[in-house]
Amino acid sequence: MRISQNLGEELFPTNSVSRTLSKASRNWRVWALTIMYFTSFGGFMALTSWLPTYWEKLFGLSVAFAGLLAGIIFSLLSAIIRVLGGFLSDKLTGERVAIIGFSILMLGSLLMILSSLVQQSIIGEIIIALGMGIANAAVFKMVPKYSKEAVGGASGIVGGLGAFGGFTLPPILAYFVQVYGKLGYNIGFSVFILLPILSIILLYSVIKKTF
Repeated sequence: MRISQNLGEELFPTNSVSRTLSKASRNWRVWALTIMYFTSFGGFMALTSWLPTYWEKLFGLSVAFAGLLAGIIFSLLSAIIRVLGGFLSDKLTGERVAIIGFSILMLGSLLMILSSLVQQSIIGEIIIALGMGIANAAVFKMVPKYSKEAVGGASGIVGGLGAFGGFTLPPILAYFVQVYGKLGYNIGFSVFILLPILSIILLYSVIKKTF
């Protein structure tokens, strides 16, 4: 395996599902990547379901138009931009692109917090979609690098548990509305500033303890 690694090989398959999951679960870097994916892909899933409510309740838009803004401008754009994120990750490394993606996500979230107009929120939504799409690709680019001997297990943990954000984040966003009323629709986006900050901190820890 060492010879293959020196020649540039990145993937080293294991013999069973249980073995690869066990190896991956003992690698703290896999859990760091899981939190990063929770932020990007879990956040993407959460906002896909939350944004129609945001547009309808905060700005009084029709259900159809709210769904259009969430489905086309946010979900489709984020999915398409993930392709660009993968390309950039191959060129610039997943670490650099992840930092770029999380930074863009924070910028868009800040705009959503400060927004009082539909036009501002649309711009904020677009920026968030770009950040999440780029970060999604970057995180998965790093999985083989930091879990070379258990890529399948690591991919399962990162992808499965990371996507769990799609179920846990909407109730948190709803809680802000319950506490702060309509203002909570804006304040709730602070979650998407805190999570990227945590993800960048974890990423720096992964890089520092690897090189």
